Amino acid sequence: MVVKRIRKTILSKWVNKLNLNNIPIEFIYTNNNTFENGLCSYDFNAKKYRIFITPNSDKETYIHELGHIYFDKLTNALNYYQKNPFKNIYIRNSIEDGFVNYNLSKFNEFYDLINENIGRSKPINYLIKSFSLNRLLGGYIYDYLHWNFILKPKDRNLQKEIIDYNLNIYQKAILIRAKQEKIKFNQKDLFKLRIILNQFPKIKDLRDYKILKKYEDQVLEKFEKIRDI
Repeated sequence: MVVKRIRKTILSKWVNKLNLNNIPIEFIYTNNNTFENGLCSYDFNAKKYRIFITPNSDKETYIHELGHIYFDKLTNALNYYQKNPFKNIYIRNSIEDGFVNYNLSKFNEFYDLINENIGRSKPINYLIKSFSLNRLLGGYIYDYLHWNFILKPKDRNLQKEIIDYNLNIYQKAILIRAKQEKIKFNQKDLFKLRIILNQFPKIKDLRDYKILKKYEDQVLEKFEKIRDI
């Protein structure tokens, strides 16, 4: 009961802070492992958001899932979700998470949370054995954007050694998994991917989802043949 009260307090506080009071949101507590830490989705029939909270969810998760609604509000993204069914949702979500957390990072309380969590990062060698290519690319994109463009330079410098090490592990794991899954993806493709990802600072403050979606599509062009799992 205490945990649920804490969840409700955090969620209520951030609904107010992000000015989402007039938006229909249903919070669902679930033990379904499919949702990992949490999930935010929009039901076009019921015309409301649903946020799924799991036992693994923490304070950062609660705020992040509300951040998806905040991002939709800032960019009017829902219009595009309804008209354009997206492919490769896992990788696209990883890109969109960058925009979501960038906007949330303007709130010091949330920035401190993601900075603390990155500070607890450990070497991620296990990725080579446990993740599909799709999940590796999604994780790499998510962390690359966070570590390079959301962390403040002084905080990144403090954690540079573990960040650089983990990005290198990601890259090795991606190339190994691409070979195993017989997907044509090599060092040149990784280099081209980083060129696109490095455009993030130029568009991260835009409020036009058309432009943000074009950026997402640019990244996804390379991954059409990769299984969406």
